[in-house]
Amino acid sequence: MVAALSSLSEFYHENHPKARQHLRAAIDERSAEINESMLEEAKRVMEDLDLVENEIARLVEACDKMCDTLTESKASTFDLLRETERLTVELDANQRRQELVGSFLGTYQLLPEEVTALQGDAISKEFFDALKHVQEIHANCKSLLRTHHQRAGLELMDVMAGYQEAAYEKLCRWVQDEFHAMSDDDTPEPHELLGHAALALQERPILFKYCAEEISNMCHNALFRRFINALTRGGPAGHPRPIEMHAHDPHRYVGDMLAWLHQALAAEKDIVSALFKDEKGGTRTNLPVSYEDTLDKIFEGVCRPFKVRVEQVLSSSIHMVDIFKLINLLGSYVEMLQGSIGDSSLLARTIGDCKGLAEKSFFDQLNGSMARIQRNPPLPPRDLSPPQVVKDVLQEMSEVLQTNSTVRSQGEEPAGLDRLVDGFLAPLADICERSASRLDDDNQSKLHRPSATYCVYLINCRSTMLSAVSGQPALRKAASAMSQTLDNLSRELVNREVGNLLQECDAYELVQRIKIHHEQSSDADVLRDPALAPDMLVEALDRLFGHFASQQQSLPEFQSVQSPSLRSDLVRKAASEIEDAYKLLHGSLNSSPSKAASVHTPAQFRTLLGGLV
Repeated sequence: MVAALSSLSEFYHENHPKARQHLRAAIDERSAEINESMLEEAKRVMEDLDLVENEIARLVEACDKMCDTLTESKASTFDLLRETERLTVELDANQRRQELVGSFLGTYQLLPEEVTALQGDAISKEFFDALKHVQEIHANCKSLLRTHHQRAGLELMDVMAGYQEAAYEKLCRWVQDEFHAMSDDDTPEPHELLGHAALALQERPILFKYCAEEISNMCHNALFRRFINALTRGGPAGHPRPIEMHAHDPHRYVGDMLAWLHQALAAEKDIVSALFKDEKGGTRTNLPVSYEDTLDKIFEGVCRPFKVRVEQVLSSSIHMVDIFKLINLLGSYVEMLQGSIGDSSLLARTIGDCKGLAEKSFFDQLNGSMARIQRNPPLPPRDLSPPQVVKDVLQEMSEVLQTNSTVRSQGEEPAGLDRLVDGFLAPLADICERSASRLDDDNQSKLHRPSATYCVYLINCRSTMLSAVSGQPALRKAASAMSQTLDNLSRELVNREVGNLLQECDAYELVQRIKIHHEQSSDADVLRDPALAPDMLVEALDRLFGHFASQQQSLPEFQSVQSPSLRSDLVRKAASEIEDAYKLLHGSLNSSPSKAASVHTPAQFRTLLGGLV
């Protein structure tokens, strides 16, 4: 109702009686206008619908045409689709076959580039990759022999075997060429692929043995030529100079040859190591020819010339000290080589033989020299000092020992040093004995002991010999023996001089009788012994005291001892024994106090001796 009234107010503006009389007509008119407006709108809608209907009709017509066309196309392409599906299935099957063929070819066939690498002239990394592939294929063919494809497996193995044989022969020639080039060079540098080549050849023992023998022969000849050239021609343009130019200097001559051989050994070891190296960089041992035998074969040619030249040096008039220098030089190289290539190597054994020859020559010369002196020992000098020939021998020994100490490490005791020292000291001691026997023995005492001059002369000689070996730790044994001998001589001299002095004073027999009684612990027998009467004891004591009181110099026989310290020690020991004898005689006067009071006391006698000593 409200909506109708609101709509009425849109065209009914005035509300009065006249207007209300025409209200119905106005409403009808309004209704007619609305209907006309609706008809016009409906007409436009109908026109639009007609357009849509026309479009739909065209679409239906187009769809019908498309269906007809599709039906015709489907009928015409049915065979094509079926063929396409068949080809797709065949393509999948062919792809699977291709994968199988590719896998087979990769397992049992070489690539063209691999064949080229194997058959080409150059040796490269690709060659070793291809050779490894050939070996893998050859191993894979064995699996075919266990199936029904045995014929294919045998054929493939024959093909791969042909590739392998050709490749190994080519590799063997290449390795020989490389080693030949290196053998002519003093400082060879192995090819970077030489290790791979050696590893490959090691898989063929027979071929490897042949290759190793050929290489050792080449290196043997090349090393011999280089050694002879180094001896006679020297280096390029005369530098370094030929080794034989220093043949007049034995130490340098042999040292230069040893240095050259040591340098050559380092180079040849690098060459041979490249041939015997395993995958881990070590030396392979389970091969038909060994690393050591190959190295010995290479150095076989230079060992003989070296040994001959060392023999020539030793046969020449070479001084004994120079021979000992060669012994040390050869010994140091022997130790070096034994630690490097083993003591069973030919080079180490050859140098060891040369050392043995040098040692024999050294001791032959030493023994011959000593024998000549022993046959004609020198006369002792008037002052009883060591003769010049003894000093010369000790000087030679000192030079030899000095040479030995310069080539040995500190604290290391050289092997064979005792033999060396004995070779000098034992004959020298005999020479001194023979020389001392030529002294005048008219002064030999009644005690049948060696004369004082005999003892003093030997003491001087032994003291000089002891000085030559003292202060060297390696010669402690020789010094100890020499010191013991010197002590025995010193004791003999002291006993001899003290005995002679007591004889001169008519006290010797008395002292000996008293000692015998004391040893038997029979002091009472001393008093009852008529040979030990107090008057006799007093006379002996007075003569002893008077002897030293009248002397300007006590024990003059000891003054010929050359060593001041040893001379003082001898005098001190002799004085001590004389003092003990005086005390012994004085103590035996206890039975006669009046007699004891008439002689000088031991303290007074000690004071007298102290002033003279």
